[in-house]
Amino acid sequence: SDSVTDILSKDNNKTPTIEIFLAYSKTIEIYKPELDYAIKSKYEAWKDNGWKDGNGKEIKNWKTTLRNTMPYLKPIEQPKEETDREYKIRMLRERGFAV
Repeated sequence: SDSVTDILSKDNNKTPTIEIFLAYSKTIEIYKPELDYAIKSKYEAWKDNGWKDGNGKEIKNWKTTLRNTMPYLKPIEQPKEETDREYKIRMLRERGFAV
């Protein structure tokens, strides 16, 4: 089995799973646990946008893009009672989809 370091050092260009994305975010110097929800939201936004950033530019190296984005993330409180389904619906609404 691969260690976390082995997994994280693999292909920067391949779209990561949310687990790998979060694990990598925790290795970034400015990481704080209160950013977890914002990091998950960023992952979902990029994934939903065809792995493109907010400007519509293709993300070629997700690790670099995440590292460069981290300083701009603000803690987001995830409501404790929110289910995964409710979260997905809210994310769609926040992105302008009629749900």
